[in-house]
Amino acid sequence: AVAILPGLNGQISTGNDQILYPYQSSLSGNSQAQALFGYSFTSLNGDLVIGSPGRNIIGNTAAGAFYYLSYVN
Repeated sequence: AVAILPGLNGQISTGNDQILYPYQSSLSGNSQAQALFGYSFTSLNGDLVIGSPGRNIIGNTAAGAFYYLSYVN
């Protein structure tokens, strides 16, 4: 799981926090043991990219995947 805690003026706020995990409707796929969802993450132009290097893809063990979440204000 990945926890997002927005901040303002250098302070962390839990008022609009979010927990992301692979089985929720905003992310495709399902939970998978050893997928390592959230192992890496970065922001790209205000959007979030989450790595899952152990994710199995169409029979390929630990092929890896990433999730690109675009946020619109």
